[in-house]
Amino acid sequence: MPPAPHPANEAERLAALRSYAILDTDCEAGFDILAGLAARLTGCPIALVSLVDARRQWCKARHGWEASETPRDLALCAHAILDPRHPLVVADATLDVRFADNALVTGPLGVRFYAGMPLVDPAGHALGTLCVIDRVPRAIAPEALETLAGLARAVMATLELRRALGRERATALAAEGRFARVIENSPDALLLTGPDGRIELASGPVERMFGYDRGELQGRVLELLIPERFRREHLDLRTHFGGDTTSRMMNERGDLLGLRKDGTELPLEIGLNPIDINGQAMVLAVLIEITARRAAEQEMERQHRELERSNADLEEFAYAASHDLKAPLRAIAHLAQWIGEDIGASASAETLDNLKLLQGRATRLQVLLDGLLAYSRVGHVDSPVEDVDVGEMVRDVAALLAPPPGFVIASAGEMPVLRTHRTPLRVVLENLIGNALKHHDRAAGCVTVAMRMADGVAEFRVGDDGPGIPPRFHERIFTIFQTLASRDEMESSGIGLAIVKKKVLVHGGEIRVESAPPARGTTFVFTWREAPA
Repeated sequence: MPPAPHPANEAERLAALRSYAILDTDCEAGFDILAGLAARLTGCPIALVSLVDARRQWCKARHGWEASETPRDLALCAHAILDPRHPLVVADATLDVRFADNALVTGPLGVRFYAGMPLVDPAGHALGTLCVIDRVPRAIAPEALETLAGLARAVMATLELRRALGRERATALAAEGRFARVIENSPDALLLTGPDGRIELASGPVERMFGYDRGELQGRVLELLIPERFRREHLDLRTHFGGDTTSRMMNERGDLLGLRKDGTELPLEIGLNPIDINGQAMVLAVLIEITARRAAEQEMERQHRELERSNADLEEFAYAASHDLKAPLRAIAHLAQWIGEDIGASASAETLDNLKLLQGRATRLQVLLDGLLAYSRVGHVDSPVEDVDVGEMVRDVAALLAPPPGFVIASAGEMPVLRTHRTPLRVVLENLIGNALKHHDRAAGCVTVAMRMADGVAEFRVGDDGPGIPPRFHERIFTIFQTLASRDEMESSGIGLAIVKKKVLVHGGEIRVESAPPARGTTFVFTWREAPA
């Protein structure tokens, strides 16, 4: 796909970017901690402070990402800066026509999810983004996007501070009050404290967050904002941090609570940045209220408990239903067989056909019940984690399925060893390879299995040279009890692919179909996350 177009104000945007003198500078703790906060608060493994230059994307801060820059033609952030007022969210890059063939997506980095919040200067130029990335598709909650927007504003405030202060002019500019104005007028919750722990400057959002009037916090001791039961411990920690020159999160030891003027408490995430002003060791803190996030987490925990209870009820029902119904079904099948034997030659051909049909229907229902029980048990792993030789597993599956003469089951290329639960992976491969054989429309054919590893995730491709599956059915085939062929034409429970998809999802992967008749062949592509060592 073509690269992102340039913004209409590209020349002015690049001039604005270079006015910050930030490109190709060393790592700075203030930006690093904001990137770390973005990753932590959105639950993504990767976060970047990314600046889009003329021909490249350069990262001022990187969390969980090695490369310091990438070509602009590949940068997702180059698309995000086209709309400075809104974030760019890509749930699954492989399904987005702009990025499906992007080397960052198809290559070893395996980018799937992306959310980029533009970094916008006071003149409205989008200089880059604060972005978060994951290697699996996902959604992002509105509260997380709001948090990302706040952190992006904090990045811009840090850039403005950096430009306003400058390392050589810190003393002169502080005297002019420009540093104070940047803090006080920041749209984010910023707090500057002195060596004695007193509040030197507080932005408007901090004052509103704690319920104080404008300027009321200045000169007050920081412990005023801490619940009384924590003040002694906080004072000890603050004294210790005063001699530390590294940025860090205050929440590393657990949840942190603040105290409002009215006596109510609020949960916080706080990042600490030591900063030298006129020779004095100050601390610049970035505060994020996480009341909404904590409430959302508690609701998710409640829903998780409810889901576990529902799943337990469903499993109990499926187990009882399959066992309680199997005996009557076997009795019906046996009864039909005995009736056929008793009436023998005296029965008409139509009667015998109906009895066979009755036996077939009873057998089919038994298969459905077995499949329902298997589906309900997906996720209840009873096999240990081990190093699995996937090539050997494919050969074992081929021997078990015993394809008819003329059919070949082969591994394409090297099959790495995968650390995982053996049984679930074998079930998936048996189903996919077995389906390829069952639904083939010719007397001879080939089924190939390929595998590659990238960043702890295995990608499998199980392909055949059969008749193919029309795109309109690519989602339907994974729905439980759904089959494309009539069950009278081909015996099938309609549960196999539903089990496959559920097992893949349980093991941190995804599955899709590649097929486009009248071209022959179908390939099932699924990913499987390796178990931790």
